[in-house]
Amino acid sequence: MAIAEETLGSIRIPATMCGLVGLRPTFGRYPNDGIMPLTDHKFDQVGPFARCVDDVALFDSVVAGDGTPLTATPLARLRIGIADFFMSNLDPEVERVVSDAFQRLSAAGATLVSADIPDMVKASMPVALTIILYESVAAVSSFLEAQGTVVSFDQMLEQAGDDIQVLVKGMALPPGRPAQAGYELMLIERQRIRESIRDYFMRYDLTAIAFAPGPDPAADNRRQRRRDHRRSDGGAIGHDCPQYLARDLRQLGEPGSASGYDV
Repeated sequence: MAIAEETLGSIRIPATMCGLVGLRPTFGRYPNDGIMPLTDHKFDQVGPFARCVDDVALFDSVVAGDGTPLTATPLARLRIGIADFFMSNLDPEVERVVSDAFQRLSAAGATLVSADIPDMVKASMPVALTIILYESVAAVSSFLEAQGTVVSFDQMLEQAGDDIQVLVKGMALPPGRPAQAGYELMLIERQRIRESIRDYFMRYDLTAIAFAPGPDPAADNRRQRRRDHRRSDGGAIGHDCPQYLARDLRQLGEPGSASGYDV
């Protein structure tokens, strides 16, 4: 078992790639003491990696202080949403495995509901990235001070790899940092996304939404640089992050992370 931290997928994506169970719990369920955040209590959440669900449940019972025994939920009671947004452009082998899983769920009594998510929810990535980039320097600086590291943010950044330096200096520090007007707009948009997700679940009476993983990209693709394209509304980040990141976050439930809902 291992402990990790997730902002927009850093638990679930590695778990998926390695055949492990990763849990990003309800935000705030576990204390984040000692964990370096990228935001001010919005996205960052500690969680476990484990070999099986039973081990994750054991971890949760200890860390959350909740020893209530887990009970199996009959699949016949479940309504699982299937959204095209999460299921399009899949790797053929991933699509085969996911389709087989859907068939087994249906045969076991679960109801699969075809219901694509609202357009507002699909556009959650630039909302999340704008908030993170605006808050990250202050959040990390506060962490370094609170931990008594006697290391400044600038000193830490100078020791980081080239990719991280390019990203931070180009997008999280002036003049590339999102403008305050754009940041405040994205906070409002994030709340609207939360309300849209809540309405979506109620409209279709869903228990959960299913989403599919994607295969890990080649290392060369992971090294490509992010560019900082801005909208005319004052500093929101556009959809120009690397293709692999957009795909992985989309297919691993990024709208849930961006809005603060359970994933």
